Amino acid sequence: MAINAGMNAKMYRDVKSGKWVNIPEDIKAAFLNRKYRIVKVPASTRLYKMTANPFDPTRVSPWWAPVEAFLDDKDGALMRFKEAAYNGVSVNDYMRIANAVSADFNELGKYQEIRLKDEALGMWGQFEPMPIASSVEAIAKGRKLDKAAATDFRAKKLAVALKGLPSLPAVLGGLGAWQLWIPNLTGNVCEEVITHDNSDVWISQFFHIDLPAAHSFITS
Repeated sequence: MAINAGMNAKMYRDVKSGKWVNIPEDIKAAFLNRKYRIVKVPASTRLYKMTANPFDPTRVSPWWAPVEAFLDDKDGALMRFKEAAYNGVSVNDYMRIANAVSADFNELGKYQEIRLKDEALGMWGQFEPMPIASSVEAIAKGRKLDKAAATDFRAKKLAVALKGLPSLPAVLGGLGAWQLWIPNLTGNVCEEVITHDNSDVWISQFFHIDLPAAHSFITS
């Protein structure tokens, strides 16, 4: 039985039909052209993400990507990191673009990996492109800030994301990366493998690949 088969408790799955229902619109919108399918993710599957957050077994994020080849993603994380090297950019910058992570949403900075203890059900699809940073208006509304505070917040988050780069693309995404949304994850059904600062040096050692010591810039 899938670890989250009882998702009707959160209004995501109808018990009788087995179909997923009432999926929040913002979840659907995170998938390219709102196209996704429900898939089974086997027990022991390794999943990863780039994040600024520590692992919290009481509130595990539902958003992940496969470390190894899975369904349409024929290469997994390893090829993503190699693509960063081939294109002369840092892993952090490449993953921000590939995974369409706006600067004000997450600073990234850490590689986090978990392993499923049992089979899971999840939504599977590609990333919907996102702007390099949300508008001041959207930030003000979402974070309940006035315009001046939202403007300052946006500028600071962009500065962290760019880290000395002249620019990143105005629109992030479009590199064919795939993602999973697996609700109801907790430390009871998955375990942390590692959370570590995602410097290129550490990534290259952890995955046994060569990454450039210096990188060129991806610009819009």
